[in-house]
Amino acid sequence: MTLDLGPGAPFGGPRAGPSGPRRLAALAALAAFCGLGVLTWLRVGAVAARHPMVGLGLPEIELASAAPCVSGAGDARSRFAFEPPGALIYISNSCPHCRAQLRVWSGLLADRGGAPPWVVVAPGESFDSTVIPARLRRRVALDHDARIARVLDTRRVPLTVYVDRHRRVAARAEGRQSGAEIARLLSAIGAGPTPSRTGDCP
Repeated sequence: MTLDLGPGAPFGGPRAGPSGPRRLAALAALAAFCGLGVLTWLRVGAVAARHPMVGLGLPEIELASAAPCVSGAGDARSRFAFEPPGALIYISNSCPHCRAQLRVWSGLLADRGGAPPWVVVAPGESFDSTVIPARLRRRVALDHDARIARVLDTRRVPLTVYVDRHRRVAARAEGRQSGAEIARLLSAIGAGPTPSRTGDCP
């Protein structure tokens, strides 16, 4: 990177430098310039770090769901295609952060109403339906062969994927989110509070 200090100010060489307040002003200007460059780099880096799936269309996903409520592993009697707009939450049965995130969703639905998201449970572990709050149990898929994990590019759980009505991935959130952040993203994809067609499970 070349820093042009203006005509007559080459870098290096014998010359009398500024003194006193002029030197301090020059150092302050240089520090401000460098700080602005760092902030710009960080902002660009944050954008570049966004997941490549965001903004792209979500492939078709078929969800093997228990009906009407999950009662145990392998209880997949119905199959549905994911219909946007809406959210999918990928969880592990043994993940405490996943359980906490599902409780946030349950509280949000209690306050706002609306259809619950699809909860997709990772393979390779015994499934306990009591992990899922009652308000979310009608839309639970068991990802037996990790196919959905591959489609969603799941690397950490909980993973929440928000899909707009055009089937584009509007946002991905790894880890826990607040109810306010979830509500904001649901509104952004046009999945605001609407009467639930599925109801709650006992």
